[in-house]
Amino acid sequence: MNRNCGPGIAVLQSAQLTRLVTNCIVENGRGGITVEKDCRVELRGNGIYENSGHGVRFSGTGQIAENDVVGNCGYGIQVSASTDIKVVRNRVQPTQGCGIALLGPVKGVVHDNILFQGHPENKKPLLHMDAGNESCVLRNNSILRPNNR
Repeated sequence: MNRNCGPGIAVLQSAQLTRLVTNCIVENGRGGITVEKDCRVELRGNGIYENSGHGVRFSGTGQIAENDVVGNCGYGIQVSASTDIKVVRNRVQPTQGCGIALLGPVKGVVHDNILFQGHPENKKPLLHMDAGNESCVLRNNSILRPNNR
């Protein structure tokens, strides 16, 4: 999916599990992938590159696993209001926003992701979780900056 005026892929309704696997989502006018509330979705092995908004904006349940999320103008992966989410083994390099941002009451686990510093001017944290969120577990995520070896 490339160069659409809106998001590359938007899952608006999905009572049963929807799987988006090994897609290339590039240079869309908004975000790369949007998953709305009450949707069950698995994102696995996708390449999500240089979209004008967030790489992934996820408000449903499911998992975001083993994706490359690079060069998007917003956050790499933004999760909000999810009731059960696993964000695992992704490689994320944002341009302007956070690498992975957990906003509001997110319940789930975020582990074994690799976050790369995009541009030196980007002062946003690579991994952000709203204060007071006690329902999400962060474990074994790597944050790499240009001066890391």
